[in-house]
Amino acid sequence: MSKIQNSDLKAGDILLYHGKKSWISKAIRKLDGTEYNHAAIYDGEQVIEALSKGIVEKNIADSITDSDPVTVLRLNPEQADMLPVVTVAKNYLGKPYAYEQILLLVVICLFRKIKMNKIVAKVVEFILEKTAVLLLNTFVRDGKDALICSELVYRSYNEADKTEGTYKIHIDRTSEKSGFTQSVAEEGSLYSRLFGNAIEIMPNVGKAGFMLTNIISEEECEKLVDELVDDYKEELLDTITEQRLKAAAENLFATIDASKQEKGNAFIAGKINIFDIIKALGADGSDFVTPGDLWKAQNTNLTVIGDIK
Repeated sequence: MSKIQNSDLKAGDILLYHGKKSWISKAIRKLDGTEYNHAAIYDGEQVIEALSKGIVEKNIADSITDSDPVTVLRLNPEQADMLPVVTVAKNYLGKPYAYEQILLLVVICLFRKIKMNKIVAKVVEFILEKTAVLLLNTFVRDGKDALICSELVYRSYNEADKTEGTYKIHIDRTSEKSGFTQSVAEEGSLYSRLFGNAIEIMPNVGKAGFMLTNIISEEECEKLVDELVDDYKEELLDTITEQRLKAAAENLFATIDASKQEKGNAFIAGKINIFDIIKALGADGSDFVTPGDLWKAQNTNLTVIGDIK
């Protein structure tokens, strides 16, 4: 990848980050299938990104300090006027949104097709449970809504698109969606297998559990679990069953339902649907976007400019 200087950046450029520290960053990259776990947008002077404290502006040096590399993407063909995109991004500043990486991870775990085995299942259950606690303790307490980092970028472009096709990022969605409902849940995803049909998802628990796609190996999963051992070892030692995974997912959905009702949203208990779930987790209900999706959009209408670190 060619190296570029900060001075080479243009307003509207998309920054994709390879975080160096967090186990969640590693898990996002493994399960999303690319080398990136975070995304932000450059406004011509500073970086606008979704963080736990909210939607903020940071200088480039501070934004990229814990990531290497940071890759820059640009709209293709380039547009002379990127002010509409930057304006939308700036309009999110100060709004009651916040982002935690585990939100992106749980969306990937639930709605994307991943290779599932007993070790992954333990991690997924852990993620589902921690996300439910996070939603109650952080977003409900602080009165904020979730917004995934890559969704901030995606919305900034799409909401600026007054003329069809001018700014809209075309996501390369090559995998088929599940046929059981009109949703963004991929066929074979945990959500579709737990709630969309009656297929037994762990027919061979004595071996490796259910295997879906060849994205993440059991050895790689073990390495991810090792990242959790210091703080969460006891929680990950016991055996995970299909029923426990389903119960953890249902508890998360109930938490989303309860949190939305507490905020005064018109949710009906027990009637929450997939679009409600995805929106509550901080993604567009019709086509949620990950950092990996933005990277893959170089197959459509984004182009790689280079690495700034």
